[in-house]
Amino acid sequence: MKEKLKEQVFRQLLEQNPIEVPRVLVAREASRIHDEVYQGQHHDHHQHSESEMAMFNDLAKKRVALGLLISGYTKQMGLAIDSERVQQRIQEIASVYEKPQEVIAWLSSAENRSGIEAQIMEEQVMEKLMEGVPTTEKTMSYAELKGIRI
Repeated sequence: MKEKLKEQVFRQLLEQNPIEVPRVLVAREASRIHDEVYQGQHHDHHQHSESEMAMFNDLAKKRVALGLLISGYTKQMGLAIDSERVQQRIQEIASVYEKPQEVIAWLSSAENRSGIEAQIMEEQVMEKLMEGVPTTEKTMSYAELKGIRI
């Protein structure tokens, strides 16, 4: 449910705040998306053809624009990453593993921690954006929620 709400709010944020995004950032993000999709399939870090990258450009443009909007909003509102929430999320993720301390150490590295920090910041932005916004609860089936046509 939270993901559906986040998707709707962020889609509205993009629609109501159209911005030009630097092509170099879009290209970098498209390349990163490509490498995520083809991870471990001998496609990592090879030269990407224009036609190959075209399918990733729309998603990359949205991600970059959303990232810039969120960054601007956090600065404008004076939001800072809640490090306690980050640590709680790391512990929550690690708790399902056989050796949680090793997972905590791995997730606490700067590279891995930054992804969790980004998730937490998105949550904080969502909470701030939703303050004072009237919401309506709607009962729906799982299929409706996921957009599955039966």
